[in-house]
Amino acid sequence: MKTPTGNQLLRRTILWLQADKKCHWCGRATLLCDNVAPDQATVDHSIPRGRGGPDTIENCVSACRQCNEARMATSRSGRDWDRHVAEAAITTATT
Repeated sequence: MKTPTGNQLLRRTILWLQADKKCHWCGRATLLCDNVAPDQATVDHSIPRGRGGPDTIENCVSACRQCNEARMATSRSGRDWDRHVAEAAITTATT
């Protein structure tokens, strides 16, 4: 895992504080740490850069590593992922 630069760490910290120290996608409490863990706070692009999304703070959210990696494994972005997380929460709550 590469070490974040000063600007990357600052952006991650700002997004993490704006998100009230929680994952934007699932609401899980996250940690601002360098250790790789499912609840580690990461920077996630709402519209992935690979799909033309800009690398701007407006296109970024604070996400737990688990959601960030799950989104990378799918083609979902932004609103589609919000809908997926909401549907998963409803399914979990009713089972």
